[in-house]
Amino acid sequence: MEWHQWPIRRWIFPFAGATVFFFVFLEDPVLLLRYDLRETEVLGTGKRELLLTALWQIFLCMAPLGLWFLRSSGWRFLRRIFLPTFLAHVLVLSFAFSAALSLKQATAPYQTNYSYGERGTVQLHTYLQQHLRPTDQILATKDILYRLGRSSEFVPKDLWSSPSDLLQRLMKPETRFLITSIPSISVNTLKQLKDDPDLRATISTKFAKHEIGTYTIYESGITN
Repeated sequence: MEWHQWPIRRWIFPFAGATVFFFVFLEDPVLLLRYDLRETEVLGTGKRELLLTALWQIFLCMAPLGLWFLRSSGWRFLRRIFLPTFLAHVLVLSFAFSAALSLKQATAPYQTNYSYGERGTVQLHTYLQQHLRPTDQILATKDILYRLGRSSEFVPKDLWSSPSDLLQRLMKPETRFLITSIPSISVNTLKQLKDDPDLRATISTKFAKHEIGTYTIYESGITN
């Protein structure tokens, strides 16, 4: 059967059904790569669970095509692949996957732009506005400092990758806050903060740790 013999209306219900299927059962694949994978690298745990989740998502994506193959089992494998109906199924599923992903991103409770997977940004900004004094210094990423109107205090990129420079900044009496998060800070920096003995000792003795969304806040001047 030729392409012109397959009216668009015939694919509306399959497209809608596939979109709902993907939206309900599939996790956000971008979140898996941009947040979950980074989290497993930082924590050093959960790699097996993440792999199983990824394989399950791939299986769910392939399942609709598998059903089509079973329905057309009388055809030879290679001939089935080049059938117009098979190519139409691939296109419909691709469009459905894209639509489902767009819906997930539009309704997601986390950021879907630069800091993909970030949560609690507004709450963090409110907290810092309430507790940050004009004389306080804060170590945070550019987006946080920009929201606070402290663009002139942007932290040099090299400082985040230098344990000694980072330690010097943390030891300054005026350094009040250190803000980290998995989507915004590099994996190497997060591992460094966790594993470097000097940084770990300084952070544990000078700062109290608490969390807002995906942000970890290290704040001096309060007790745990």
